[in-house]
Order: sequence, then structure tokens, then C-alpha cells
Amino acid sequence: ENWCGDDLFALALKGEQDLKFERLVLDGLGRGEQGPQGYRHYLNVLAAERPADDSALDDARWTRWARSVLSAFDAF
Repeated sequence: ENWCGDDLFALALKGEQDLKFERLVLDGLGRGEQGPQGYRHYLNVLAAERPADDSALDDARWTRWARSVLSAFDAF
């Protein structure tokens, strides 16, 4: 049986090849009210929201991107 608290989640698996663990890592818990979660969301933010490589380092877009990346990491 699965158990979920505020900061802890226990996932009952049927064995080491159970795909539920892979889905948990890639997509998170699927809690809609908390927004996207999981490694997949984190990687999407890294790639999709990254400013162009020719952007100046002091461009505010880098700061916004870094905040988004850290937020996605926290959700992961």
C-alpha cells in the first residue's frame, strides 16, 4: 500500500522491475494542485526555458531561468 505525507512518500513495489518506481521518478506523484513534478519536468525546464547562448550573462533572463530551474528541482 502506498502512503503519502507532507514530506514523505512510500511506494509499495512488487519487485525491482516494477515500473511504478520509474514513473514516480520521471513524472512525480501527479498531484495536480502542486504543479508538475519529477525528473522529466526538471529536464524540460532546463532545456525549454534556457535563454539563448548568446545572451549576455547579466541578462535578467538568466536569473529567471535559474529560479525556474531551482523551483523545478525542489519539486523533484
